[in-house]
Amino acid sequence: MVIRSFSHRPNVDAVVWLIEEILPLVRQKFPELTLSVVGPFAPQRLHDLAERHRGVKILGFVDDIEECFRRYRVFVSPLRWGGGVKVKILQAMAQGVPIVTTRVGAEGIDGVAPDENVLIGETSEKIAEHVCRLLADPQYGASVGAAGWKNIQAHYSWEIIVSRLENIYNKVVSN
Repeated sequence: MVIRSFSHRPNVDAVVWLIEEILPLVRQKFPELTLSVVGPFAPQRLHDLAERHRGVKILGFVDDIEECFRRYRVFVSPLRWGGGVKVKILQAMAQGVPIVTTRVGAEGIDGVAPDENVLIGETSEKIAEHVCRLLADPQYGASVGAAGWKNIQAHYSWEIIVSRLENIYNKVVSN
């Protein structure tokens, strides 16, 4: 599953890579796998790819993203370029969904522990390997997802965020 806004070009690139190069490798072990791509403004290129690759669904905008997280077993975000914190990855972590991404996808996220709370790969083969392991071993997937949720609690809970904001405000006021 991928969640993103396609008005951001790195997201389009990631989904093209996922459909064209990573998905065929995963399907060697899981031939009936369905890939659901969620996010507004999917360009025609992605719809065309979905038509050429069976089991790829471009869902577009969804009203209840949490419902998607409850239904899918793996969150894949193979970003090759771009900047900033990837909120989509934080959302998946907060829902306890195991995540497969790249170093770029994990950039800016506090507490990322590769192979513990997020699985990181830089090649089609490594990303496919991570996805296959999560699909083949639901207990492993649950442990990666739970570690991601714990990371959110440790670094992004309301208490943590409020404390960080208070520190910033206090520094600004005292200057």
